[in-house]
Amino acid sequence: MKYTKADTEFSIYIRRRDADEYGVCKCAICENQWEWKYMVCGHFIKRRILVTRWHSDNAFAICSNCNGLMEGDPALEWSYGLYVLHRIGTDAYSELMMLRQTQPKYTQRMIDEIADKYRKLNK
Repeated sequence: MKYTKADTEFSIYIRRRDADEYGVCKCAICENQWEWKYMVCGHFIKRRILVTRWHSDNAFAICSNCNGLMEGDPALEWSYGLYVLHRIGTDAYSELMMLRQTQPKYTQRMIDEIADKYRKLNK
């Protein structure tokens, strides 16, 4: 299956959502600030878990440096987890943790619908 369009539209949505009125985002981990176009969409639960891959509570704008450093660094992953918990709240965090345990079957049509959803939100 092809995820590129859904990933691209979702990433734009997340980075623009997290930007201020001037288009600037603060990294969820290091708090450095960059224009949203220079940030990345950082997933809390890894992207390989499709059920949360395009869930807006699972992703926040982070700088590319932190995104690269976070892989395999338990301290940064823990810090990001605390950020997510603080940002979305206990109930949504618990829902996200339960949701990740499910394994729905995705079709290309479903993924295309996800891309369309975020494309419309990005307009």
